[in-house]
Amino acid sequence: GRAQASHCLFHTAPQGTEFEEAMRTSVAFLAVSQAAVANRNPVSKVVDLLRDMQAKIEADGKAETKVYDKYACWCATTTQRKTDQISEHKASIASLSNEILELKAVIATRENDIAKLDADIADNDESMKQATTLRENENKAFMAETAEMQSAIGSLEKAIKVLSGAGTGGAALVEVAAAVERVAPKTKSSGALLQQVAKLRYSPQSASVQGMLKDMYDTFVVNLETMNAEEAASQHQYEDLMATKTAQNKDWMVTRGRKEEEKAAAEDSLGMDTENRAGELEELEAAQRFFADTAAACKDKADEWAERSRNRDEELTGIQQAIDILDSPDARKLFKSATATFAQVSETQSSALEPVYAALQQAAKASHSPRLALLTVQLRQGSRGHFDEVVKIIDEQLADLKDEEAQDIQHRDDCIEQENDNHNRLQDLDYAIKKLANKISKLNSKKGRLEEEIGETQDAISNQEQIMADALAQRNDDHDDFLQAKADDEAAIALIKQATEVLTRFYKNNKIAALQAPEFAISEDQA
Repeated sequence: GRAQASHCLFHTAPQGTEFEEAMRTSVAFLAVSQAAVANRNPVSKVVDLLRDMQAKIEADGKAETKVYDKYACWCATTTQRKTDQISEHKASIASLSNEILELKAVIATRENDIAKLDADIADNDESMKQATTLRENENKAFMAETAEMQSAIGSLEKAIKVLSGAGTGGAALVEVAAAVERVAPKTKSSGALLQQVAKLRYSPQSASVQGMLKDMYDTFVVNLETMNAEEAASQHQYEDLMATKTAQNKDWMVTRGRKEEEKAAAEDSLGMDTENRAGELEELEAAQRFFADTAAACKDKADEWAERSRNRDEELTGIQQAIDILDSPDARKLFKSATATFAQVSETQSSALEPVYAALQQAAKASHSPRLALLTVQLRQGSRGHFDEVVKIIDEQLADLKDEEAQDIQHRDDCIEQENDNHNRLQDLDYAIKKLANKISKLNSKKGRLEEEIGETQDAISNQEQIMADALAQRNDDHDDFLQAKADDEAAIALIKQATEVLTRFYKNNKIAALQAPEFAISEDQA
């Protein structure tokens, strides 16, 4: 558009076409020829013709100046607009570059934060795993020891019942001895207890043996209660630890999710800023190329205009000098006294018309103008010495040419203005299209990433819900097992207490001092 406008500038500008120059030449030759034939002084007519030419050249110069000024204004406006756009693109690129650096720093920081949180969560999970393993081992040992303790208590209870019965037989004593042997390793006085059991056959209702068994029974019951309390406390501590660690992991996971969201948002912004900067760089390069091309074209046309103005000024100077020479007082005096014309008097009228005819014929061939061809024929067929009709035709055609020239100039100006407007509008539309295309591309890219993140988030939610459901079910099962074990222990303790009450009531009813020291018949060394 710009190149076409500048090209149109000087090819359509008024500069004296061959047709018009032929008209001027024809009028000049006719004036000289008429003067020569009539033996008249042609100097004044030549001066008038030169002045007409001078006025025409000056008018053409003003018209061309108007057109060039409009083009120069377009150059200044366009280059300034492109300069502003280049500055805006550079400022935008600098701002986007800073934002990109900041976003990269944010992404790196969030990645480090996420890595640290992952490490903390892994350490916490490992600690929970170790605590769970330890608790399971402790509970396993507790269950085994509790079973042994309950078995020992049952054996003691049975032994006490056997010893408290009248007329204890040998088989029963053997059973008591076996029960005591099973329990003896769990007591500090196992040796003395076994010696006492060996004497049961001589004194089945030995108060010392019964007292020792009763003490052992009471101790085992107390130990079982202590073990149950310690197990409950350990389980409570374990559950508190698991709750604390789970809550800590939950907080860390929430923080990690927030860090992931911040990182994803920064990555989205980084992608958009990177695309925007690439688009700004492309637009900057396009604006710089356009500015360089426009500046070069405007400079070339400015040089052409300067050369054209110089030629016009020199032509006007030459015409003015010729007018000054021909129109000086001395020249008028000289030409007035002369009887000869610029052409030789002896030349005939037809010879004077030959230059006019030749000029018209050459111009008609060069311009392919039917009006010049018709004028040439009319001049050739006209009567000798009668040029009024031909001159009139030439004047009419010159007037038509001036009207057409004015219309062409106006049309040319409208064409240039419309072409420049179309070019500027096309540039603006291209720029807007590129911006919208970049925006659409970025939005589509962001849409794809968001859809992918939504899918991942939904999967994560489903997995987390399943994990929570499994954990709740496991926790309920563990709680039910604990309640059942606690109920069993409490039931066993109740039975033991009930048995103890029965034995105590038996000893009380039979007035047996189970805990009193025995009386020795002979000495302390003999039973």
